[in-house]
Amino acid sequence: MVRAKEQYCVFNVTRQSFLSLGVSPAEARPGRLRLRSDEGMTAFPIDEVYLDSGDTVIHVVERLGPLPGAPPRIRCSRMLELPAKTAVSSNTQAGDQLLISTPERMRDYWDLESRERRRMARSELPLFACYRTGPTSAAHRVRDISLSGAYILTQDRRSFGTVMDVTLHYRGTGKDPAYICAVRSVVVRYGPDGMGIHFLHRRGYPDRENLATFLASSHATA
Repeated sequence: MVRAKEQYCVFNVTRQSFLSLGVSPAEARPGRLRLRSDEGMTAFPIDEVYLDSGDTVIHVVERLGPLPGAPPRIRCSRMLELPAKTAVSSNTQAGDQLLISTPERMRDYWDLESRERRRMARSELPLFACYRTGPTSAAHRVRDISLSGAYILTQDRRSFGTVMDVTLHYRGTGKDPAYICAVRSVVVRYGPDGMGIHFLHRRGYPDRENLATFLASSHATA
């Protein structure tokens, strides 16, 4: 249940992509909850995403200007107001299932997801994730990885929702580009020995295809 003045994350379960790491309730028509992004919402245009009572997307309006307003949706229970291009970058479409929850409940969701991820194929070469920690970069061993995310063995504790650029590489493969892959990710959970990240694949970019090729290369040379 969404309560006033609380902040929520919005995740597209169907597309495995985040729409927002911070939305808050705003004024709306009676019987409809309006959630407005706290990220970069300074001016129009914006994207609007209409949801039914089960948080399934029923309509998407991209790059909406201040006038005219979008037509009302009869089955709409919630409406998301997000920065322009959010729908495109997350590949959100009608029929997609969204998850709207507090950061705490989102962490619970990713705990369950991580258990499923462990059942997927693992890399057969020593895999490391390199990201900036202050002025320098450090490499950390990757325990589990899939096309949707990874678990990094580290004592570093980034805040939930922190977005960071990560470079994946196999130890002992030199600088061959087939064994190096750069991905943008967001921190979604913690464990006793590390943290889980979700890859932020963008529509229209080769991120996911590059990652799939990168992961396949480990099995081809192991």
